[in-house]
Amino acid sequence: MSEYAQYYEAFCQGYWANENADHCRCHGGGWALSEVDTWHRCPIHGHGVPHPEDRDNELAFEDWAKANPAEHALLLAEAEATAQARLVEVEAWAFRNDDDVPF
Repeated sequence: MSEYAQYYEAFCQGYWANENADHCRCHGGGWALSEVDTWHRCPIHGHGVPHPEDRDNELAFEDWAKANPAEHALLLAEAEATAQARLVEVEAWAFRNDDDVPF
């Protein structure tokens, strides 16, 4: 079995999933993109979340959000918390390095 095949097989097992969305490869969004460019549903955060490459993804997500308001609210709260934490990290980096752009 090739190295890529081993990686793919391991990724399919969901070893990367973590209860904490900040540490999960899906970042709480329900899907993770592997290094071999394949999407995998998160076994923790991915229940009922539409695939990111669905043609009607926005409509599917809206339908899912309406059908699962509690899960949708939790997903939005996790995304907001993650965004705020990243903003704090970027601002701290910029302050330490006396730089406006952290890249």
